[in-house]
Amino acid sequence: MLRLPAAALLFALFVFVRPRAARADLSLAEAVRLALARNERSRIAELGTTSADAAVSRSRAAFLPTISLGGSETLRPYTVEQNGRTTVRSNAASGNLTINQTILSAGAFPLYSAAKHNRESARHDELNQRRQLAFDTARAFFAVVTQQRVGLAARRRLERAEAGLADTKARADAGLVSSNDVTRSQIERASAVQSVANADGGLAASRISLEYVLDEEVSGDLQPPDNLLAPTNMDIAQLANQAIARRPDLMSARESALAASASADEPGLRFIPTLGASGQARVADQGARWRPVHRYDPDPEPRLEPLGRGCAKLRHRVPQGRGRGGRSAGEGAPEAHSGRCPRGDRRARGRA
Repeated sequence: MLRLPAAALLFALFVFVRPRAARADLSLAEAVRLALARNERSRIAELGTTSADAAVSRSRAAFLPTISLGGSETLRPYTVEQNGRTTVRSNAASGNLTINQTILSAGAFPLYSAAKHNRESARHDELNQRRQLAFDTARAFFAVVTQQRVGLAARRRLERAEAGLADTKARADAGLVSSNDVTRSQIERASAVQSVANADGGLAASRISLEYVLDEEVSGDLQPPDNLLAPTNMDIAQLANQAIARRPDLMSARESALAASASADEPGLRFIPTLGASGQARVADQGARWRPVHRYDPDPEPRLEPLGRGCAKLRHRVPQGRGRGGRSAGEGAPEAHSGRCPRGDRRARGRA
C-alpha cells in the first residue's frame, strides 16, 4: 500500500529537486537575458506594475454604479390565525434589486489621477529595476572575467618563482651564490603561492555572485565581449541631458511626486456634497391569501354596568367578524347605553 506514495515522492524529488546542469561558455548577452528572465527582482517589479494597474481599476470603480440583489422565501408549514384572519398554508418568495449610481463625487477625481500617476511610476520603476539588474549582471560577469585574469597572472608568477627557486638552488649547490639567495627565492615562491590562493578565492566568490544573480550554476571560463561596449567619442554634456530626460528612475520619481500632489488635493474636496441616484425594484411570486372567519351570536346577553350613583347602562356585546356580504355582524347596531340616567329612571335609584 505504501509503494505508490513512495514512488510518487521519488518522482517529484527527481523532477523538482534534481541539480541543474552547469552552464559553460556563457556570454555577456546570454547572462543578461538569463538574469532578466529568472531573477526575482525583475519578477517583483513586474508584479508591482500589475498591482498599480489593479489600483487604477479600483479607483475607477468609484464612478460605476453599485448593484445589490436580494431574495427571500417564506415557508408556512401550518395555518396561522391572527386578528380574526386565518392565513392559508402556502410558500411565498420575493426578490429585490437596488441600483446606486454616483452622479458627482469630487474627491474621486484626484484619487483617480493619483492612481494613474502611480501606475506610470510603477512602469518606470520596473524598467529601472530591469536596467539595474542588467548592470549588476554585467558587473558580476566582468568580476569573474577579472578574477580569471588575476588567477592567470598569479599562476604565471608562481611558475617564474618556482623556476627561479630551482635555478637558485642549482647555483647554490655549485657554490656560485649563498644560502641567502635560496631563502629569498623561497620567500618569493611562497608569496606567489599566496597570490594564487587569493586569486582562486576571489574567483570562487565572484562566480558565486554571478550564479546568485543568474539563479543558475556557471562553470568554465567566461570570455569577454569582442566589441567595445562604449563609444570612443562620448559627449558628457549630451549624455547628461539624455539621462535627465530619459532615465527611468528620474521619471518614476517625477510621477510619484505628481501622484502625491493629486492625493493632497482630495481632503480639500470632502466639503463638496456627493450627489447620487438610487433605484429599487421588488418582485414576488404571490401575495398572502386570507380566508375570513364567520362568527355569529344569535342571542347576545345584555349586561348592566354601573354608570354612577344609582344609574346603570345596558350594553350588548357586538359579534366580531364579517358576514358573507362583507359587513360586520354588529355593524349598524349601536350599543344601547347613555351617558346620563333617563329622567324616568331616577325613581328607581333606590331600587337599583
